[in-house]
Amino acid sequence: MTQSSELAGGAGFNFEAAVAAFFMAAMLGEESAPALNHRVIKWIGLQQKGFGEPLDDVIVDACSTNGETTRLSLQVKRKLVISDAASNDDFHEIVDNSWLTLKKEGFREDIDRYGAATGTISESSRRDLNSVCEFARASLNAQTFFTRFEEDGNAGKNHLRIVNVFRSILNKSKGQDVSDNDVHRYLKHFVLIKFDFLHEGATDSANAVTQLRHALAERDHHRAPDLWDRVVALAREGAGRSEEF
Repeated sequence: MTQSSELAGGAGFNFEAAVAAFFMAAMLGEESAPALNHRVIKWIGLQQKGFGEPLDDVIVDACSTNGETTRLSLQVKRKLVISDAASNDDFHEIVDNSWLTLKKEGFREDIDRYGAATGTISESSRRDLNSVCEFARASLNAQTFFTRFEEDGNAGKNHLRIVNVFRSILNKSKGQDVSDNDVHRYLKHFVLIKFDFLHEGATDSANAVTQLRHALAERDHHRAPDLWDRVVALAREGAGRSEEF
């Protein structure tokens, strides 16, 4: 059996293409994907900065059964560190462009999402960041959100560190202190998605192949790995021309 180009490190195969292909595979199967709240993917755009999207790597529109649309805007980084260090350009870029996405005209409050997709990140930082964002989504306002960080609240010092990292980067970017309301509103729309690709035993590429198998006629189920390679190639090529699917 021919080895998948993903495992063989085929020419041009990269993490960003795999992330885009994961969403494309879900769209082919008329399914949902992470951070879409069970909505079905209808449209995907790649490298959309020229069309006014600050987070431009992968843009996904998905619809609920009642026709409500949500947009997920992602910057893709193979490796990510959550810190406000001046040298941490990748995370600064994600935080700043997420802020610009939040401030875009037409952003849908409590519906749209933005953030980062990555493959390598400290597990404790990933867990703490996701907890902070869930705390923000579970809080009706900034007051109840920040109450969680008081001595008898349900958030700890590690969670507060995450909040302070975002606040520090936003303060530097805006040139002034952001308000508690801004920080709460920002975090409740932020998502971090960790993907597992590019090695034998990778779970997300295996899941994508399974999705694609359902999109094929039964007699062609064995061709699902080939279809996955083709979708990855389409994503890689499409990024070079800001393609929409």
